[in-house]
Amino acid sequence: MNKRLSEFPDRREWNLSEFTLDLLSFGYAITLAMGIPDSSLTIVIETPFTLQKGSLVEPMNPESIVSMSRMLPLLHQSVASLTAFRSGLLLVQFEDGAEIKVPKHEQYEAWQTYGTGEMVDVGMLCSGHEGSPWGT
Repeated sequence: MNKRLSEFPDRREWNLSEFTLDLLSFGYAITLAMGIPDSSLTIVIETPFTLQKGSLVEPMNPESIVSMSRMLPLLHQSVASLTAFRSGLLLVQFEDGAEIKVPKHEQYEAWQTYGTGEMVDVGMLCSGHEGSPWGT
C-alpha cells in the first residue's frame, strides 16, 4: 500500500508534502503536473471548477484561457494533498491554503489522475457513471 494514501469510507486522501506544481498546461482542459524526484502526479480537469484562496472563491472554466490565468500564481507552489471523494468531488490543497475543487459532472468526464513512482496507484477517472472515481 502507498504510504502517502489514507483510505476512508467516503474518500481517498494522498499526502503530497514535498510535491510542487511544476507545470500548468491550458487547452480545452487544464493539466496540472506535480512531482518530486522519481514520482509524479498529473491531474487533467475538463469541466468547470473553483479556485479558492482565503475567502475568495473564483469560478474557473478550462475552456476560457482568460479565467485560467488566475491559476498561474500556483505554479511552483508546494502541494499539501489530493482528496478524491466517492461522490466524485476532487480536492487539491496547497500549503499556502489555496484549494481547487472539481465537482463531478453528470454528463462529461470531469477529471482524471495518473501518476508514476510512489503515485502509480493514483489512476482515477471521474465520469458520469455510478460509483467512485477509483472504480470500487
